[in-house]
Amino acid sequence: MALQRLACFGDSLFAGYGLPAARALPARLEALLRADGRELRALNLGISGETSADGLRRLDDVLANSPRATLLEFGANDCHQLVPPEETEGNLAAMATGLRRAGSAVLLVGVRALPWVDETYGREFQALFPRLSARLGLPLYPDILEPYFGDPALTLPDGLHPNALGVEAMTASLLPWVEALLDGPA
Repeated sequence: MALQRLACFGDSLFAGYGLPAARALPARLEALLRADGRELRALNLGISGETSADGLRRLDDVLANSPRATLLEFGANDCHQLVPPEETEGNLAAMATGLRRAGSAVLLVGVRALPWVDETYGREFQALFPRLSARLGLPLYPDILEPYFGDPALTLPDGLHPNALGVEAMTASLLPWVEALLDGPA
């Protein structure tokens, strides 16, 4: 029997910016799931710097991996570049719909607005994740930044990306959500 595939599809937060591949979130998540007796392969399909539009352009490449489940994590770079929230939402909706149509269960991974954006944009940006979750009936992990952001002991010197300890905090926080996704229907 082939191993189930878990696609970790997103940006630098999944790619493991500044870290060895073995310390990136997909590798750490796979290790924890395997330690729990699950036979699966977590695919690192994160690319640093990507926006949701970039992710949408490579959706077919992700689908070619036939993932049983997908963690869909885009938005931080959209926010950084002040991409209109409705555009980000549309891109995420198209990706989630394509993934589900191909038989992959999807966990939408939200991200808070970055602290330097203006309040109006930040409010509109943050609202897109729960709205999309409700509209498409997707489970929503509310904020991928929550487990580490703002803690210098958990971030790289840039203050934005998690260090190895930050990735461990993110992985531990995501784990129950991923287990629920894997245990549910595709």
